[in-house]
Amino acid sequence: MSIEWDKIEAKPDKDHKVRGYYLLNQRQKIKEQEQKITKLENDYNQIRKQYMDLKDSSEAELEQTRQKIQELIGTISEKDKELKEQESKLASVVKQNSSLDQQVSELNDMIEQKNEDISGLQKQITDLEKQIKEIKAQTEDQIANLTKDLEKKDQELESADNTVTKLEKQIEDLKASKEKELDEQKEKHEAEIRKIKEENESDLQKVRAELDGIKEKNRKEIEEITEKHNAEISKIKSEYEEKLAQQREELVKEKEDALKSLEDERKQKILELKEKISALTPKETVAVEGGAKTVASFVKRDTSNIPEIVLQYENKEFVRVDKVGEIGIFLTMRPEENKWILSWDPHSALVDRRTAERQARSIAKSGYSTGDERYGMGYTLEITGAKNLPEKLTREQRDYMS
Repeated sequence: MSIEWDKIEAKPDKDHKVRGYYLLNQRQKIKEQEQKITKLENDYNQIRKQYMDLKDSSEAELEQTRQKIQELIGTISEKDKELKEQESKLASVVKQNSSLDQQVSELNDMIEQKNEDISGLQKQITDLEKQIKEIKAQTEDQIANLTKDLEKKDQELESADNTVTKLEKQIEDLKASKEKELDEQKEKHEAEIRKIKEENESDLQKVRAELDGIKEKNRKEIEEITEKHNAEISKIKSEYEEKLAQQREELVKEKEDALKSLEDERKQKILELKEKISALTPKETVAVEGGAKTVASFVKRDTSNIPEIVLQYENKEFVRVDKVGEIGIFLTMRPEENKWILSWDPHSALVDRRTAERQARSIAKSGYSTGDERYGMGYTLEITGAKNLPEKLTREQRDYMS
């Protein structure tokens, strides 16, 4: 059975039959819409919290990596200091010179071997740079394929962080390899120095100079590789965060546009309802002999005879109380100003405020019933005492029926 709206508009003061299942369907629709809004808010807050936690964690790990690099540089400096002390001790006992030609030949062979080692290291660095470029290309491809699904974006962010961790591990492994090679070279040079320390001090000075040059060159290579890798990591993270922020802004804008469109529809419906109420509202007070009931609840009244009405929000509904308290959510009727005033204390829960505001808007439109009388119908709603809820959360329950 369909609802005969024409009859209802013609006789709004009379009771009309409505099927129970229609009311149940409307209540179910209202509950589903409220659950969807609550779920969307929870999902958005959860995703934003995960993003902030992940961002803070990545920055902390990057800072720890920088500290480790500084510690390694300090360790290399200490090793250099120890080597100089050992060389100073060896210089005090070197007194004899012999077999200069043979030692020079051996030193030349050693230099050639070092040059080969350096070439090998340079090749490793080139291979590592190629790997970095490949990883960067893969990461950029992953960023380009991001969808609007926030959960998938978080997974890709985790994948990018794993790639960064892998790069940092490669840097640490390269450092360890360099340190190991330096230690091996140090031990080899020390053995050679011990072998020739009694033959030629000038030769030892040359060896020390060459050794210092090789160590300095290796240290500079390590620093250059570290700086380059850190720059690549920072660039990848920066580009990814910029693209992710841009996509999040686009999602938020789309959501706001959709909410704005819904709000415009809601306002249009409210205007239409106000026009209908205005057309049905009598211009004068109607009196009936014999103390009969008022013809219509929305007939204008003498405000001096209207009782003071103060409502408090308790257990998901408004109940009448004597006065406005300091704690809680209250709705007060001002008949002389044709408005209801909604107020709450700063400690009220957001969910309670949202539900209370919706119910207050419904009361402001349909009025509050006290026995046979209904007061405050068609009044405006004023919210004071705390910051208003976002407009998208103030949609009335009846708006979900459309």
